[in-house]
Amino acid sequence: MTRRQTLLHFAAILLATTTAAPHAQAQEALMPFEDWVRDFYETQLRDRAAKEAAPPDATAEPAPATPDLFRAALSPDTGKLYDATRGAQLPAGELDGPILHIVFGWGALPNRPIKLISVEKRPWWRSLGPSALVTLDIAGNTRELIVKGMFNELTCLWRIDDIDYGSGGPDETLRGRLERVASWEKQG
Repeated sequence: MTRRQTLLHFAAILLATTTAAPHAQAQEALMPFEDWVRDFYETQLRDRAAKEAAPPDATAEPAPATPDLFRAALSPDTGKLYDATRGAQLPAGELDGPILHIVFGWGALPNRPIKLISVEKRPWWRSLGPSALVTLDIAGNTRELIVKGMFNELTCLWRIDDIDYGSGGPDETLRGRLERVASWEKQG
């Protein structure tokens, strides 16, 4: 390699690293994770309110279900687990369904009023990655969820990697419950 080619090569590397890094940081800065989570939960609440307010009509075409909107917001690994467990038959006595709402957590039964109180950024070391503390009011009871995120630098999109429903234990998270349901499916 000639001296000129070497200099051009280093200049190209320098140019690539100085222009790419600020661009990626700017993309992430456009929507911090906690703002994305706030938008996500506000959308989920509007969708829930619209579905609950709509009168049942046998001739109307059904609206897309909230879980489908939820599925689009999942990280690739969590999405695969979610797909693998969709429609799974749970053992008798297993608390799930309306008692544990996949988006809003415990106690979010149908037609119960739910309000978003706050979404706060959690320090990354609290959950080893981006996470947000979501505080909800469900029929007068305050509930806290911890939403863990994953940022895809290629698409510049946030995705939900896990949700801790606040009950403690590894199977009281979205991923933990999905993994447990998947193991029931393999056994059954």
